Amino acid sequence: MLEFTDGSPESFEKSVALQETMEAGLTSGKVDGNDVGGGVVNLFVFTKSPNRCFSEALTFVEKHGMRPSAAGVREQTKRAYIRLWPKETKERFSLR
Repeated sequence: MLEFTDGSPESFEKSVALQETMEAGLTSGKVDGNDVGGGVVNLFVFTKSPNRCFSEALTFVEKHGMRPSAAGVREQTKRAYIRLWPKETKERFSLR
């Protein structure tokens, strides 16, 4: 899951455009949708290779002029996320 902190009125349009681009071009995962609200944009992706998928996803994110605030991963059968990025942050990752 990619998380963006974005309180702008355009955040929904930007996230939809990013989602559509990633749906068409992402090879290491499958986009599963987004959630926008409260100044946060979440983009959900299914993958078996989280690190590879995150690196690939960043190429799409940068082309859209966006910057994630965080990224997390969890197994489908689990509730808790593990922080994938930024790695230097000690704070637990949680869905906002």
